[in-house]
Amino acid sequence: MERFLTHTFSISDHPIKRFDKPFNIQYVMGLGEFMCYISSSNNRAKLLFEVWAYSILGYVPKTSWNYTFDWVYIKTALYRESDEIHFSLMRQSFVFDCFYLASTLDSRLTICTYTFLLDKVNGFFTRGILTENYKYFQGELFFASGSSIPCSLQQHRYLDIKFHAKPLKKILVVATMSAGKSTLINALVGYRINRIKTTACTSHLCYIYNKPYEDGLIVNIGDNKFVYSNDIEFVNSDYFMSAGLHFDSYLSSERICIIDTPGANYSKDISHGEITKQVICGNDYDAIIFVANGQYFATNDESELLDYTIQHTHKPIIFVLNQLDRFKQQNDSIKKMLNDFEKVLNDKKHHEPLIVPLSAFGALMIKLYLKASFLDDDELFELDILKVKFSRKYYFLENYTKYNFSKQKSILDHTGIFVLEKLIKFLQ
Repeated sequence: MERFLTHTFSISDHPIKRFDKPFNIQYVMGLGEFMCYISSSNNRAKLLFEVWAYSILGYVPKTSWNYTFDWVYIKTALYRESDEIHFSLMRQSFVFDCFYLASTLDSRLTICTYTFLLDKVNGFFTRGILTENYKYFQGELFFASGSSIPCSLQQHRYLDIKFHAKPLKKILVVATMSAGKSTLINALVGYRINRIKTTACTSHLCYIYNKPYEDGLIVNIGDNKFVYSNDIEFVNSDYFMSAGLHFDSYLSSERICIIDTPGANYSKDISHGEITKQVICGNDYDAIIFVANGQYFATNDESELLDYTIQHTHKPIIFVLNQLDRFKQQNDSIKKMLNDFEKVLNDKKHHEPLIVPLSAFGALMIKLYLKASFLDDDELFELDILKVKFSRKYYFLENYTKYNFSKQKSILDHTGIFVLEKLIKFLQ
């Protein structure tokens, strides 16, 4: 499922787009007929096809998801009166798309695609085109010299393979309620996919995967049902089990999964805490981010979760002291708070802890502002205050750590988010 969620669904420079619109419609109809048949009308296949088709045509023909047993749409897509160069490009692109989309669903469909095309419609293109593509998808050819497969299609697949060849890094995020866990995850992702509330939010484990490129959002809403949208903020994590999107983050090039957990101290449903404790004990992750509330540090609930986390994992833990934008220079000492936090961790037998002072809210608001996301009047008012705060040395949160990664400091760096993202990236 992770491979499906993180696959790049659309292509902006498809070679077929240079042809006229009537042929593009024929092409998409043929591709829909193939995908409908080869996948047995699978819903995941339909979603994959529709997004790919939309990126070629700008819309998806209503009747494109069906097939005929004389393969009329496929044959129409493969026939066009034109010069031989364009005809070859057309055939190569279509065969490539058949292999590419089918193998994205299941690598075992590569041989099925080859067998189907060889048996059913071989008369409309040379065996050489089919064989070349088959070898390419079997790994026997890869950017082979003299290949007639369009470069833009090869490059698209190459970059996807290169991304998925990286090791997957799974980061578990845990906290008690109101520590700012949802805001922190939003800040790392760069989008508001977690709704921020003062009451309990997440009631289940939620897996959020980075995709290699900006390519919309795909979510699994349960029972193997998927929804895709170009509007990344159209849905919230209360209603999906896993998601794939391109992170607006220093982690944007990483193959990474952030695992969101329920608030461990939700008194109205003790199962929330049990879910979080079970996943901590399972150790099926590479590191933990423990989010502590800088305003109300070391409450009984938070101290209990700290104990449990330290005692039941052998993986690295990054401790985030959050909400430091709410400190007042006249009354609060960020340095003393960090020292007190470290002392508490030392008392719990966790020595030399990785501690990151942070304003997750500040990081999120500034990220949204920098990419011109919609902010309502209240958020714009808060943003103005945050800009003033993070222009003052007291709120240069990165200076309170020994992890001074950046020489060119920006207002976003001062929120502490850059330090956290760097630590995650370089965790071993």
